[in-house]
Amino acid sequence: MHYLFAWLALMLIAANDSAMTFQEVQLNTSVAQTNLSAVKINHHVKGRDVYIECIIPGFTFNRSGSGRKDGEGHIHVYLNGKKLKEEHKAAFVLKELPIGKHEIKLKFVHHDHTPYNYSKRFSVEIH
Repeated sequence: MHYLFAWLALMLIAANDSAMTFQEVQLNTSVAQTNLSAVKINHHVKGRDVYIECIIPGFTFNRSGSGRKDGEGHIHVYLNGKKLKEEHKAAFVLKELPIGKHEIKLKFVHHDHTPYNYSKRFSVEIH
């Protein structure tokens, strides 16, 4: 249900701009064992903001979890190699990025911050 609401919110935000970037990534074997058979990362630049949506079947984002339970966790978000923040939602916005080219890395981790064997990198340019 969380994914549906996140998807609907992003689609409403991006409705006026058809430049949505879509990327599909197959996960490696060790992560696939957690029922994360495929991850789809969408990102969209609007002004100086980057809208990010993570579609992860069988994965639960929440703040209340603890420890290491497969299929649960959050995302460590990096901007140009530096950790920017942690996200506990499937859809989020990086606001007011400086003008220029930026590399964004999403690192999926358990609640205890041990990493899944999956991360996603992509570049954006802010004009």
